Amino acid sequence: MPVKQGPPGEGEWTWQRVDVDPSEWETPSWHHLAGVWEGGQTALYVDGELVETEEGGAGFIETPSEFSFGRGPLTIDEVRVSSKVRTAEEIAAVANAQPGQATTAYLTDLQPTAMQQAVGEVGIDNTLGIDERELPLVIGMRAYARGLALRAPGSVEFTIPEGMTSLQGVYGVSPFGREGANATLTLSLDGAAVQTCSDLAMGDESMPLTLPVQAGQTLRIEAVPVRDMTGGIAVIGDAMLLAEGVESPPSFSRELTVDELAMQQMRSRAAQFSFDLPDAPKGYVIYAGHPVDEVDPTVEPLHETFPQALAIAAAPGEYEAAQFDIFAGRDLSGINVSAGDLTGDAGTIGGDDVQVQLIRRVLMRKGYWMARGAANYDTASRFIFPASDFWLPEGNFKEVYVLVHVPDDAQPGAYAGTITVAADGVEATEMALNLTVRPIELIQPQDRRYGMYYRSAVLRDRPQEVNDAEFADMAAHGCTMIKGHTAITWTTDDDGNITWDFDLIRMTLEQGRKFGFFGEITIYDSLNVLQRLMGLPGLNDEGEGDPLSENEELLAIARQGFADLKELQGEYPDYEFVLTHGDEVFGRGRLERYIDLAEVIRRTSDFRIYITLHMTPGNSEQYMERSDPWIDVRSINGHSLETWLQAGHDWDEMAQMLAASGDEAWMYHNMRGSFFKAEW
Repeated sequence: MPVKQGPPGEGEWTWQRVDVDPSEWETPSWHHLAGVWEGGQTALYVDGELVETEEGGAGFIETPSEFSFGRGPLTIDEVRVSSKVRTAEEIAAVANAQPGQATTAYLTDLQPTAMQQAVGEVGIDNTLGIDERELPLVIGMRAYARGLALRAPGSVEFTIPEGMTSLQGVYGVSPFGREGANATLTLSLDGAAVQTCSDLAMGDESMPLTLPVQAGQTLRIEAVPVRDMTGGIAVIGDAMLLAEGVESPPSFSRELTVDELAMQQMRSRAAQFSFDLPDAPKGYVIYAGHPVDEVDPTVEPLHETFPQALAIAAAPGEYEAAQFDIFAGRDLSGINVSAGDLTGDAGTIGGDDVQVQLIRRVLMRKGYWMARGAANYDTASRFIFPASDFWLPEGNFKEVYVLVHVPDDAQPGAYAGTITVAADGVEATEMALNLTVRPIELIQPQDRRYGMYYRSAVLRDRPQEVNDAEFADMAAHGCTMIKGHTAITWTTDDDGNITWDFDLIRMTLEQGRKFGFFGEITIYDSLNVLQRLMGLPGLNDEGEGDPLSENEELLAIARQGFADLKELQGEYPDYEFVLTHGDEVFGRGRLERYIDLAEVIRRTSDFRIYITLHMTPGNSEQYMERSDPWIDVRSINGHSLETWLQAGHDWDEMAQMLAASGDEAWMYHNMRGSFFKAEW
């Protein structure tokens, strides 16, 4: 448990850290962890026992405003944050508490004995939206952590346990249902209605609920549409069963901001469309589509409706997709899309080579630097999931992606199969899927490489099968290299001597080799870490100070470390290590430090040096002239390169620049916004 203490903004804070070694814990098992801090002392308790303390911190000057849980293979439950230090006795009492007679129970901790909705599942402690995505339980402007949500028409039943005499909570209608769709909520005990809450509307404030109950009774909660308009969502928040004479605990809820509510409503309506469908006797309309098309939910697609056939063409070894979109004219459940084998005179393509996948529409922030507010988000068709049965409320659509992988040994020719769309209570729709396999042989170019950014540190934290799946996926998409944030680890031993290891580098090399990766791999030299370990201030943004490239002690250590790194590269002749220590250093007060560290590399090794940069015309030239002697591989921001070309420059000029400098050039495209849309 690390704790940062001290006055904010004055640089006088201190870190403390207390630890427990969990290597002897069984998997799976539960453990009680408690950390306390006060007056500069931090302590950690495990299962009620004190395991470590640390003293001498600065203490808290202000009340902490942020707590975080780090990564790791943990499941965390029943988190509690207290405004006062708990004593060792209090911690032990909680950690070793024995269960006694239940006097309170959240209704949603019970197993429902029955539940049903026209579309989707009853929401337990959340509201289940389209794609089964979880939305908060909201009534008015208040979000509840415990309770249930029923999309009308729908119902759920529970059996009242021993000792419970009343049901308490609040009720209302969620703002995430269909606009204008009111609902009536009825509560019944053993088949007899005992309370009816009529014509509840979106936006109304919550109303209190108190209902006497008896052990063994069947409690039925039912939401029905008002005026035959389905899709309203009735909510019961803080649904709590209490024993006689017991008061309910404080509400487990909070007020939402206007922006938070607006964003959640955007999530719930991401797949809604607003144009009028043509006649839809099956309750839905299918439009042909294409993977690069972006659906405009306000305009009817121009593509063919209920297409008789979808057609694609590909070469052996290629992946190619057909796409179509389902628009619901009424509530639909149990929708299933399947695709059969593709057969032709030349053979059969089937099984895992013909996959149905479902596209999910979600929020996408316009820029990762922008605040998390509704105005800074769009809705976009963004992620692909494996096929499963799904449901569509009236007025929503689903994009379906049929991905065909043509095996390397597939013979050229025409292949055909069938795509089937079925839904509960509706006659199925069948469409032909026609594939033309081209008589073309694809080769893997060695002089044109494709790769991606990848944080290799995750390799240490996850099961091997997860890492294998990601690398196999990258390889299947054409990646043969990664920029892995793979780094030399500089540390000090118990005697204060500086040491280094290449464990993460080796792990990354082995993982890449397994899946055919080769060639250049960027290695972070981490010379800035070595600088800190040696207590050297180095240069400031203006280049003032003591250059690290003139510090003989640092140069000696770097020379030894890089010599060992060269030996490691010799073990992997299919790779070339390219060193880097800065990112986008032009115009950010980083250039002088970058050059100083690059000179360290020049003086201590023969590794090539890699740099990322922006080629913004009229601005980058001065930085390039200054840094050119210290660059071997220029990795150019692709968006800035496009701007450079649009300004009247061309590839011949680029070739001349590279020939004059002796540099190699790469290009990278950063994400547009938080991620990128398909057209990028």
